Amino acid sequence: MSDSGLLSSILAVDCGNLFTRATLLDVVDGQFRLLGQGRVLSTHRPPAAHIMPGVVASTAQLEAIVGRDLIDKQGMLLMPERESGQGVDTCVVSVSAGAPLRVFLAGLAHDVSLASARRALASCPAVLVDTLSLEDRLDQPEGMIRLLERLDQAKADVLVLVGGVDGGASRRMLDTAGALALAYQVRPEDARPLVVYAGDAALQEQVRAILGELCQVRVVDNVRPALDVENTAPLSQALQRLYMEVRAEQVPGFETLCSWSHAEPLLASQAMRYTLGYLSARYGLKAVALQVGAGQSAVYWASGGQHDLVMRPQWGLKHGPAVAAQRGMDMLRRWIPEPPEPDEAWEMLYNLSLYPSAVPGSARELRLMHALTRELTAALLEDARPAFPQDKDRLPNSWDLIILSGAVFENTAAPGQAALMMLDALQPAGISTVVVDTLSLATAAGTIATVEPLAAAHLLERDAFLGLGTIIAPYGQGKKGSTALRLRVRYEDGRSLDVEVGSGTIEVIPLGLGQKARLEIRPARGFDLGWKGRKAVVEVDGGTLGIVVDARGRPLPLEASPAELQARVQQWHWQIGA
Repeated sequence: MSDSGLLSSILAVDCGNLFTRATLLDVVDGQFRLLGQGRVLSTHRPPAAHIMPGVVASTAQLEAIVGRDLIDKQGMLLMPERESGQGVDTCVVSVSAGAPLRVFLAGLAHDVSLASARRALASCPAVLVDTLSLEDRLDQPEGMIRLLERLDQAKADVLVLVGGVDGGASRRMLDTAGALALAYQVRPEDARPLVVYAGDAALQEQVRAILGELCQVRVVDNVRPALDVENTAPLSQALQRLYMEVRAEQVPGFETLCSWSHAEPLLASQAMRYTLGYLSARYGLKAVALQVGAGQSAVYWASGGQHDLVMRPQWGLKHGPAVAAQRGMDMLRRWIPEPPEPDEAWEMLYNLSLYPSAVPGSARELRLMHALTRELTAALLEDARPAFPQDKDRLPNSWDLIILSGAVFENTAAPGQAALMMLDALQPAGISTVVVDTLSLATAAGTIATVEPLAAAHLLERDAFLGLGTIIAPYGQGKKGSTALRLRVRYEDGRSLDVEVGSGTIEVIPLGLGQKARLEIRPARGFDLGWKGRKAVVEVDGGTLGIVVDARGRPLPLEASPAELQARVQQWHWQIGA
């Protein structure tokens, strides 16, 4: 701790489904800087089946990197920092390890309150195991028998009850609560999921009276207080808190880990959401983050003071067979220039599901993993796009900042691979800066912000991201062989470069990490970059890839025969260096 009594050293622990990380920040020359990070495989699953061995091992690895004792011989954290420089002033924790919350949803209308509740679930580490509505006829004996069977099959952690606008008709909502009470009466106490009520606010006490003697009931604000008003945040927050409570009971060592933390442990998804919201507000950006992990994936976005996310638990590298079954194996194979036969592709996906941390053994396995990343990200984006911020003064799907995070993007061997996966899945338009969160520091920053916002800001500004460069993606379509745009690159050393980019191609223009350039851009007729007139001058940042002009068109031209599409995809890989 500094002489002024302020925090100077911070340990951030993140327990994920695949890796556990321990990250150390300390003050260097008056600013918080990253000193090092330890990373090991998580241990919450068998054979260890305890979260702490992974935490201790990652912290011990960090000790070796920074030459500083952080834990004692009993495996406990040295806190606060000693005068000798050993230990840390504080520790914060984020978590995504463990199975998702299993949610049974009960309500009235599929297209009103139940739809709002499903959107609330989309921002939580939760899976929907069953849905009950008026169509299930709980007023009939057959409906009640079927309800009991469904509750047995669901094995839910929580039952979410929604329905009715505030002050609306009450009979059907109370009838549903009464039917659930009858079902709970014949079930053992340990087989009665906790109930979260997020329906008509006027009925809160009546619902509590009907169900409260049979199970624990929690009440939050109505997800649909009026037909034209949606309020999903209170239900989302209640489910996030419940997730942490359930994991504390089900994951051995979780309470010990919580004792390390000076702040309430955060869901990793919530920490990432805080980070993106800060970056958007601080720099006035419309930002999006794509996160693809071993066990779950998510899309985050922020603009104009608003930020949200859509996540899918059990939708990551470990779930390749399920993704291929839902999307179709041909949808994955279309992204591979020389695709494996379907039987071989299935075998590769099953192997990946067993060993998601293993390095692909061949170029074909690597490209199949990248194709899987495209399709599971595309599926997430289909869920997210209806909620994306709309701006009539901007191109559709245009972003100022794009962050790539998660196991796949962190470990790509070439920057062109990460960029091409993003371009194929997201298909952004306009001009965007693209960065990779190579050490999952965006999550660490969101957690650190709960105890020391300045440290989080310093981390994001200086150490968190590796810049890929700038993407220029004109909106529109052009004929093959025609020109999509012309640009002149003016480098900081006075050199200039004139480039003409053909329609249907990708062009990579050198601009190194830490460098800037001024571009004079002239889109051809039929292409739009979001400004009036035919010419604009912009300043852009370089990166490990440089400036990437994606003139393939929006939407991507994927309608072709298999042979034509394979040739087209191969050209895209060659052009971007993937």
